[in-house]
Amino acid sequence: MNINILKRISSQGFYGLNVKNQAEEIIERIKHAESLRYDTDVAIALGAEKKHIGPWKARGQIPWERVLEYARQSGVSLDYLVLGRGPVRVAGIGVGEDVEHYGLTQIDKTLLARAIAMVDQEFDARELESSGKRKAQLVALVYRSCIRAQGREPDRQEVAELVDLSIADE
Repeated sequence: MNINILKRISSQGFYGLNVKNQAEEIIERIKHAESLRYDTDVAIALGAEKKHIGPWKARGQIPWERVLEYARQSGVSLDYLVLGRGPVRVAGIGVGEDVEHYGLTQIDKTLLARAIAMVDQEFDARELESSGKRKAQLVALVYRSCIRAQGREPDRQEVAELVDLSIADE
């Protein structure tokens, strides 16, 4: 979910629901997700001071940045927190949709494997040593370039240029 969408929803309500109840519902869902008993425990989970919960409930608004950060850190689904639907926790994803949404397709796996192979070949051909982090960054750049080009194969010249830039940075 986009932060602007969440802000707009917070001022308009969901499908005619009372906006004042939204903050209370989110607080109750956090209690449920974390097996908490008190509102003050929710404030701690959201990284806020205990005194903020009352005003949030009175206004019907919780700062969305806190809700998003809580979802990222805890693994509790935003769909569950905001809409009350779907699983409470989503394995590996802390912000919403099911894991299948973020899985790699077979084509993506093939492109990624090809990008890794080309970066490795370029390093081997030049007899270069590099940190795993540097190689991973290069592979990510090559892979993203292929995806942006709608799945085209990695270009050897592009890989060579990226390796050149990488060497220049060291």
